Amino acid sequence: METSISTLSISYDNNYLIISTEKENEFIFYNSNIHYGRKCNTLELHLLDLVYKYKSADYIADKVNEKYKEQVRTACLKIIDSKILSTEKFSEDKTDTICMPSIYYIHLTYKCNLSCTYCYNKDIRKNKKELALEQWKKIIDKIVPYASSITLTGGEVFLCQNLLNLVQYIKEKKRTISINCISNCMHDFSEERFQTILAYIDSITFSCDSVYAEKDRKGFNPDLFQNNIKYLKTHHPKTGISISTTLSNATVNDVKATTQFAKENQCYLRTVPLLPMDISQIENMVPIETFKQILCEKDENSIPQKLKTKQVRCGAAQSTCSIDPLGNVYPCHLLHYRTFLMGNLLDKEISQLRFINPKGELITDFIPNIDNVSGCQTCKVRHICGGGCLALTYILQGSMFNRNQLMCPYNYEIAIAKLKNIP
Repeated sequence: METSISTLSISYDNNYLIISTEKENEFIFYNSNIHYGRKCNTLELHLLDLVYKYKSADYIADKVNEKYKEQVRTACLKIIDSKILSTEKFSEDKTDTICMPSIYYIHLTYKCNLSCTYCYNKDIRKNKKELALEQWKKIIDKIVPYASSITLTGGEVFLCQNLLNLVQYIKEKKRTISINCISNCMHDFSEERFQTILAYIDSITFSCDSVYAEKDRKGFNPDLFQNNIKYLKTHHPKTGISISTTLSNATVNDVKATTQFAKENQCYLRTVPLLPMDISQIENMVPIETFKQILCEKDENSIPQKLKTKQVRCGAAQSTCSIDPLGNVYPCHLLHYRTFLMGNLLDKEISQLRFINPKGELITDFIPNIDNVSGCQTCKVRHICGGGCLALTYILQGSMFNRNQLMCPYNYEIAIAKLKNIP
């Protein structure tokens, strides 16, 4: 941070954060009180500092050259009126209208043709039972009135025998629903049996460690993966294709090659740090400095994104639900545990499920307010990070009311990257 900026008293206030971006004379000002951030230049930061110190536009204007008095006064009044220096506490927006989950993850099967060492549902994959087509249709009927997006996953979703009938049924019930799939891409999508299915799917996310090597995904065929991506981009151009990679010590040297492959084939790339599901996986986490460097390189081509303000915390059981192969509903795909069972859609309506509140009120006994998460209260980026994945905290520590200390440095850097990337 440049000396002229670091000496500003505003940067020492516990509620404010000033970040120097890689561009000359460009900074990010963030007020964690009200969860508000914007890009500023040096002059704008000095004006913010003056308003912060003296509170009065007239007093500040009187101290400058007569030529600039009115301009300075107007600028200071805008800062005061905007309340971007407010010390009021941020609170998530609530709604009085009917508010039901609109995003549904449906695990059609737990069967999988790979054996990834870090698989988040490897302990429950032993369950091979699946619902019949008519039972899935009954569940779809209950979801459709509220759903804007349905993500079909597994296990490996393309191993589900009823996949074609299900995607057809979903689109028949509501054409505007976005059908997405998560797959390991270990099929030959040029085969005729996939063509009709693909016609109904809006987007597919293909997961890998590297597009060129097996790594920790036992059974992964990189040549098949590459050929499938190229085939789908050519023959199914309307289907959105994303690549999701897990960043670990085993894959860190493949990041650039995977990024280049995604760019060449016009695929969206999502790179996420390894989420350790048990203590044995901790040693495979990339060093934080390496992670920061990768984030910086990725930000060069990022599209600016506004900060989320309506729902800062995880949307589990609020905007999102996860359904297992037997119709049981859970808050998210990482919490398929009896403790968090919300009910079964074969015998319940969505509004009757545990944790669901149709009025949109936040259920704090399930997902705590970020100011109630132990260790997060004084962090300046808590409203961006949201405490990280609280489901992962539960898996490792048995509590959702504590921050995940392992992931905290990574979550912090992700939050800073989001700030640097605001419009």
